[in-house]
Amino acid sequence: LPLIGPVQVSGMTTQELATEVEESLRANYIRDPHVTVLIREYASQPVPILGAVNAPGIYQMKGQKRLLEMLSMAQGLNEEPGSTIQVIRAPSGSPSEDGTVPPSESISISIEELLEQGKTELNIPIYAGDVINVLQAGSVFVVGEALAPGQKVLRNGRNVTVTQAVALAGGFTLDARRDESLIIRVHLDGSREEIPVGDA
Repeated sequence: LPLIGPVQVSGMTTQELATEVEESLRANYIRDPHVTVLIREYASQPVPILGAVNAPGIYQMKGQKRLLEMLSMAQGLNEEPGSTIQVIRAPSGSPSEDGTVPPSESISISIEELLEQGKTELNIPIYAGDVINVLQAGSVFVVGEALAPGQKVLRNGRNVTVTQAVALAGGFTLDARRDESLIIRVHLDGSREEIPVGDA
């Protein structure tokens, strides 16, 4: 810029840049400068939105957006969100001398705290290159003598009790032997555990 020379603008909002230029002018040349910064053209800023949203895809972001604005571009959450939104942020540093690239940053945000409790600090800014992944809800399977057996989605990733799981399946049939009910749990290593409901 005339009078003050080059100005670093990367990562700044238009208001922050205007304030920076005003301070530089005030320090050397003008008693009460007033500066307005306008963006003439936005570059393409793709942000992929994945997972439990109604319209997953790659969205072109124009200007600064926050998480809720980006989710609204994907038509909001679908009926099967889990408990967490992951924002995967590309590394900000340059590769080291040996070519090692800094790791990506993963930011986990609670859906319940953001949407139901209204914690505005979780509505973080989104930058070009970020990936937004709304994790899918887990599910349980109720099989056997239930009125509506099958897969039952755990809304917002919330765990349920045995009683709640049976209620989701419409309750027991008349032929059910309730005292012989089992929880069958499969662990990450593939091992299978059977837990009598009376011991749960």
